[in-house]
Amino acid sequence: MKIAFVISSLYKGGAERVASILINAWEKEGHDVYVFLTSKPTSRTYEISEKIKVINITKKSRISSIPIFKSNALKKEFNRYNPDVVVSFLTTPSFYAAKAAKKCHIPFICSERSDPHKTKNIIYKCLRMITFKNANHIVFQGEYALKYFPKKIQCKSSIIINPCRVPTNLKQSTEKYIISAGRLERLKGFDLLIDAFSQIRDIIPDYKLKIFGNGSESHNLQSKINKLGLENKISLHPFSDKIFEEISKSSVFVLSSRYEGMPNTLCEALLLGVPCVATDCPIGLSRMLVKDKENGVICKNENSMNLAEGILEILNNYDFYKKNSTNNIKYYSSLLNPEIIANEWIKLANEVIEHYGK
Repeated sequence: MKIAFVISSLYKGGAERVASILINAWEKEGHDVYVFLTSKPTSRTYEISEKIKVINITKKSRISSIPIFKSNALKKEFNRYNPDVVVSFLTTPSFYAAKAAKKCHIPFICSERSDPHKTKNIIYKCLRMITFKNANHIVFQGEYALKYFPKKIQCKSSIIINPCRVPTNLKQSTEKYIISAGRLERLKGFDLLIDAFSQIRDIIPDYKLKIFGNGSESHNLQSKINKLGLENKISLHPFSDKIFEEISKSSVFVLSSRYEGMPNTLCEALLLGVPCVATDCPIGLSRMLVKDKENGVICKNENSMNLAEGILEILNNYDFYKKNSTNNIKYYSSLLNPEIIANEWIKLANEVIEHYGK
């Protein structure tokens, strides 16, 4: 199968990480994969196979960097490579891809990667609905997102969770720090996590909190840490290529998000056998992933006190939670297996191709 995959970039981000896992798995299974990037060139965070052709449509000409011409640029590329199916992630790239695929008469599948309830921008809402109208199929990460849309969208939709992979050769050790990772934006709730840690710092004096990520809230979060006098207890770190090592050595992983798509870092922590505290946030799928009171604790959304209680619950019963977390690694390795999930996409693509035009 020839697959055209459209996304803004392969630089950081959860959607980009999932994209890299899927396209590598597809190529490994013998499919021809072409990746079309719709944003200005950036460095590539996630490694992909050298056999996968990557085309940045904004490099073709200056005019193609103007949004209104991006669909036409994609159309030319689709006509050149003649894919069997087009798959896209994220709202704006999907809008470009939908128009181009329709003009080229190619089956088109797009995927909603975030919480549609939280989309405030009217332009993005319009782009998304136009895209969904033109899509042959839409993939969601959970029922909460799928059920937001009308029946005519739901009837041509399905749910496929994110694949996840972590290194298997990491040194096994546990150090006295709590960890969290993600974009430093309000939706990730790191301010709530800092408040939670401040409430229990005297109860767990030997523990520190590490937060990894980049984003617009970096200055505000550091100011909050300083105001609480926690400079020696809480540290902010930029995005790290060694995040797996950092998570694997931590005592507890915390997902403090106000809302999520499917939280990749939570999946990674579960695969690494680290006990997890996770907010019961919209779409975050925390309840599907974490086995509450077995290998982690599910907390109320936007509630720093409950987050603090969740952290204490694990640390006060650490042997129990660590043992269960380790025992569940095999379960998550199967649930989040990239090859199995990649094949779900291929099965779906074949069905869409088969019914295209009927």
